[in-house]
Amino acid sequence: MSEYRAVIVGGVTDRWTKKGKEKEMADLSQRLNAECREGERLHSFEHVPTVGGITGKQTGVVLLAIYERGG
Repeated sequence: MSEYRAVIVGGVTDRWTKKGKEKEMADLSQRLNAECREGERLHSFEHVPTVGGITGKQTGVVLLAIYERGG
């Protein structure tokens, strides 16, 4: 049976341009791997919008990583 652990890795910038996308993905990979504990593997990750204030408008994005142990 697998165990799962969710971690908010951090905020994500909006640098998804042609020039910035490759570097952003390399930074993202490093950040995700840095959170991985011994015996775990990265199961998945999602960009999750954050909403704030009374207006309910999107205020940013965080990166949620799911790590799996066992299985």
